[in-house]
Amino acid sequence: MRKGNLFRRVPPLDAATVGVAYERPGNDTREWISFGTVATDTDGGDAVIFHETDGQVYVRVTLHPSLRPAMCRVGSQVAGNGEADYTPFVPGDEVLVALPAGREDAGATIICRLNNSLDAFPMDSIAGQDPTGNNFAFSRRRTPMIHEYAGPVTFRSAITGAFFSIDKAGVVMFKSGTNSVLQLGTDGLAYQGESSSTSPPKFMLQLLETQGQFIVQVDDAYFQLSSSSASTEVNLISVPGPLAIGTSGNAPLEHVTTTEAVANILCALGTIVGVPWTPVNVAAALAAASVAPLNPAVATALVAAFGTPVTPGTQLVKPLVPGALVQMVPGIGCVGLTAG
Repeated sequence: MRKGNLFRRVPPLDAATVGVAYERPGNDTREWISFGTVATDTDGGDAVIFHETDGQVYVRVTLHPSLRPAMCRVGSQVAGNGEADYTPFVPGDEVLVALPAGREDAGATIICRLNNSLDAFPMDSIAGQDPTGNNFAFSRRRTPMIHEYAGPVTFRSAITGAFFSIDKAGVVMFKSGTNSVLQLGTDGLAYQGESSSTSPPKFMLQLLETQGQFIVQVDDAYFQLSSSSASTEVNLISVPGPLAIGTSGNAPLEHVTTTEAVANILCALGTIVGVPWTPVNVAAALAAASVAPLNPAVATALVAAFGTPVTPGTQLVKPLVPGALVQMVPGIGCVGLTAG
């Protein structure tokens, strides 16, 4: 089977072709490849030209040792419709230029860049390692770098199986070599701890924005917080042992106050009315009151002043006061937990 131009037609020989074929190499003065340096902007125009009409980048180069000028195209690892691989050129950068047909005006092309005494190879350290050991590959750039892909991207370790990926929907995933996973998705954030085929993960965190839920699992302890718009409104704390909730002088909500605030009020009142109340005396009185049973008259007065009867199985939501803290928890007379 004949494919392509395997049996292409060979043009007839002419005198010029024969002359070139038998010409001695020493008589051919054409330069096919040359060293060069990127010209400066003061040498007659911009050193780098981005030509929007033909979609190419041109670099003005001075060839060496001939010192002839050349307007060069830029060769790269990537080139396609809307695709490119580019690093900025700086005047004085040393390059290697290919000259098709041995002429500067026949499409001179920069095919690589070179280190030299001015643009020295990084001999000192790359990420804390010695590059002169010739035992790892690297890419170091002084200019800011952007990688952009029009599709899914994955970086994976062939040794551990750990990877980082971005799929076509924009979901970002990190996975460690022990199968711990962190995912930034379109509906929130999720983390799952180390797992295997025989051992499910013991640690989990989920922030589900679209579902209005926040979930944390630490082995056999579990916490779930849901908004009123959640598809399943569940608010739950489940722990295997004792659970303690405490504050450290935080601002009170509504009629709930702190021991420190009560002590300050008593000391201030004592000063006003002339009663010799001191912080020591007040602290002793509060300590004694904390273990005494609540006076029935005081309990009745509190319920009458603040309590609101509620129907069993329902929860009162108090109206908000402009400028006040948001009523997140019920108060006296309401079903639920109050903390302050």
